[in-house]
Amino acid sequence: MLRTCLRPSVTAFAFSLGASICFVPACGSGRISSPDAGVVICSAVGCQDQFAAVVSVDATTVPAGTHVIKVTADGTEMSCSFPFPPTNVPDGHFAPQCTSGLTFYMSQAQVCTTTTTGTVVSSDCQPVSGKFEERLTIPGTPRMLHVQQLAGDVVVLDQTVAPTYQINQPNGPQCEPTCHQASVAWTIATGAPPEIAEQPCDPLAAPPIMLGAVIGVGQDDAGTLYVDATNGIFVSSGGTLVRQHVVGTGQMGSDQFAFSFVAPGEAAASARDLLVQTDGTSAVSMSLGPSGSGKTGSDAGVTALTVVAASTVERMPIVNTPNVIQYVGDVANGNVVVATVPLNQPVTSPDGGVEDGSLSIFYGPPSAVAQRPIAAFQQSLSGNGSLTFLVEGTPTVLTFGNLPSPDTLGTFTLMTLTPQGGAPIAVTLESPTPAALPGFSFTCLP
Repeated sequence: MLRTCLRPSVTAFAFSLGASICFVPACGSGRISSPDAGVVICSAVGCQDQFAAVVSVDATTVPAGTHVIKVTADGTEMSCSFPFPPTNVPDGHFAPQCTSGLTFYMSQAQVCTTTTTGTVVSSDCQPVSGKFEERLTIPGTPRMLHVQQLAGDVVVLDQTVAPTYQINQPNGPQCEPTCHQASVAWTIATGAPPEIAEQPCDPLAAPPIMLGAVIGVGQDDAGTLYVDATNGIFVSSGGTLVRQHVVGTGQMGSDQFAFSFVAPGEAAASARDLLVQTDGTSAVSMSLGPSGSGKTGSDAGVTALTVVAASTVERMPIVNTPNVIQYVGDVANGNVVVATVPLNQPVTSPDGGVEDGSLSIFYGPPSAVAQRPIAAFQQSLSGNGSLTFLVEGTPTVLTFGNLPSPDTLGTFTLMTLTPQGGAPIAVTLESPTPAALPGFSFTCLP
């Protein structure tokens, strides 16, 4: 049968938004025919897999100042900060820059009135003073999300949700694309918001994590499982999957990958390479070799693994790699400032820095070092920059940079700590960086 595809003329294009009209069978998107072999018309509306939340906020019941949105989706952390209520924003719309994977948008709430006169329907919308709608979206289909909004040291929103995704086919059931979407609506409670209740903690403890999408599971002759997943490389031990410290990666072409890894706390000299070949989405072969085998392509010492179903590891407990100390600073006022980062940086990290939510800051006397919300981070190409965190709602700026050195590009150092409205306080970087902090007492944000 002759296949005919009609595309709209220039005039029609303005009204159809680029829709293509196809007489089936087989045209355009691959939807072949309707059940009665009639005509299927497929428009070109797009969509994507996503989770979305709309948050209603009343500025009269929420503290003003710098707010921070924190989202953890299947173990991946995202965040952005913004002033609330927004000022000097045209039309009451505001869209701050967020870390990779999170889109945030705020607009002033509106009340709309619909009027019908004969056959004419008109709508008039007016902004509502002091009330706003926040909209956040995360691409993909995360199974578990934790969303917090902080105003200084005060949590004004704290929600955990396991979304139920609905199928969305904007161009009809016989047309592409097919997307999976979920949405929720939350309201920040009126009245005095609850205060953050920090709990005693170990700042270096391994945070929770999920595997994410499993690319492949390989099993050796002893029954040990090696897992390549979007959230890292994992190895089974006593019925548990333990995330490994990835110290190097490599790729050949579009389907061969190498991950050099060590067990947490082990020296780099003990590294091994997990070699994975895929068909574009899933592993078709996996092998284990000595460090460097992925780079050299040598077969010496390389052992083939048996690829088993992803369901093999579906219900196994998972242990993440711990956090490590990035730096410790002794402040002239007797306090300390401690920065920690995950041993493995989040896979969505654009630069391995605070902007992806991976950095945690603790500040206070050694007997009560409390985790502080991070409000802003900036760094120049030369390595100089500043980190702003909140102490009882007061923005406090820590400056850092690279001191010139004749032998290197520069030596990292901490410079000053300046509370908003106060004088700069000297900070001395501890060197070498300690691996532990005995005698310190820590509390963490929930």
